Amino acid sequence: MPAWGRGVLAGVLFGGCMAGWSRLSSDPAPWGVSAVIGLLAGVAFGLIMGVLMAQEERRLSQVGGRPLDEDQRLAVRRALVHGHRPEDPLVREAAVNLARSQFRRANSPLAVVGLVVVAGGLAAWLALTGEPLWWLGVAFWIGLGAVMLRAQHRARQRAHRLLRAAGSVPA
Repeated sequence: MPAWGRGVLAGVLFGGCMAGWSRLSSDPAPWGVSAVIGLLAGVAFGLIMGVLMAQEERRLSQVGGRPLDEDQRLAVRRALVHGHRPEDPLVREAAVNLARSQFRRANSPLAVVGLVVVAGGLAAWLALTGEPLWWLGVAFWIGLGAVMLRAQHRARQRAHRLLRAAGSVPA
């Protein structure tokens, strides 16, 4: 499925959840308002996710302006997951580029903590100002943050292992 299709799917799912959430409060929004909330949230989320997925796909599928075929892209992912040095120079370059992207500022643990603090803080503020159901949102963001930090730590370990195997970082 192309990145735009995955963005649409993510937007539909997120929008549906937001519409449902707006109906769960102690003072539920009318169905029409819930539908508009879901539509706007879904479009915004789908656009953002579609763009991010397309960027990731581009980073994975092209090296030096040359596109990688499906087998090469799969080999790049395998190299990153298993931390081994690919023999094909094109695949190796793509794998090293992808591994290096794990260490960009946008992929830092601080970015995850910032997201959790902002989103969890907003949920806590909403809970404190009158809608106790938002405490579930606080718990959700704390749990999601823990899962994201663990996944990010593992991804960085695998990336470091690949970079070391490819001779791109000191042992």
